[in-house]
Amino acid sequence: MRPLFVFSFLQVVGLKEQKMVFPFGYITSHDKLNEKQLPSEPGAWFNVLKQEDANQLDIDRALADFNSLGCKSIKEYLGLLLTFTSQFVLTCFLTFSRILPKT
Repeated sequence: MRPLFVFSFLQVVGLKEQKMVFPFGYITSHDKLNEKQLPSEPGAWFNVLKQEDANQLDIDRALADFNSLGCKSIKEYLGLLLTFTSQFVLTCFLTFSRILPKT
């Protein structure tokens, strides 16, 4: 069962039902958060946990999301990612709590 209001929220802001991608390994200082565009080179998207670069489709989608959301800095994009993630987790919690048996 898909949480309806999160799906609707994502549609309103123009995002698909997909996880947003972020170049966490690229952020090595606070100054990087003020950059006006996400990096486009695959090496900047290196995933330390998986020990691999992001694939080009994920990078292209993140660049498109950055632009379609009107982000003016990497910091703004990160803020939206955290907001969407928090709302999704809250929705999952609320949905799960509704389907638990009442005791």
